[in-house]
This record gives sequence, C-alpha cells and structure tokens, in this order.
Amino acid sequence: MFVKIREEEKEEAVQFLMNNISEKCLKKVWIGVQNKEYLWSLSMNLYFGMYPRNTLRKGGFDWGHLALDALWWSLIKEAARRVES
Repeated sequence: MFVKIREEEKEEAVQFLMNNISEKCLKKVWIGVQNKEYLWSLSMNLYFGMYPRNTLRKGGFDWGHLALDALWWSLIKEAARRVES
C-alpha cells in the first residue's frame, strides 16, 4: 500500500535534495534529463537512484521503499530543474 504524501512534503523533499546534493551533481542530472529523460531515469534507477533515495531517508523522508521508488525521479528532476534555472 502506498503512503499518501502531501504536496508540502514533496516540496520539502525537493528543497532537502537541493540542499544536500551538490549543485554539480544536480546539473549532471539536468543534462541527463535533457538528453534522454525517460531512458536516463530507467538506466539510473539502481545506480544513481539509490543516492537520492538514501539521502531522503537520512533526511527523515522515509516513506517506504515503494513510495521512494515511485517518487525519487520526479523529486530529483525538480531539484535539478530549479538549480539549472
């Protein structure tokens, strides 16, 4: 069963990622998004995807593995978009 996560919590998670993942890393994420968004997220799910998921868990955003698996991509992508903008 999925946990219902409020939009405010998602916003806090995006801010947390922006503050705890280097700007250089987020810029690389944005480059990946621009080049091959869907394929990039699939190919990085196990490799890079563990980094934002574990970062979120350490920050208290432990919504369970199913929710984090479903949300990590949209959260890191939004953080990267904001850093690049």
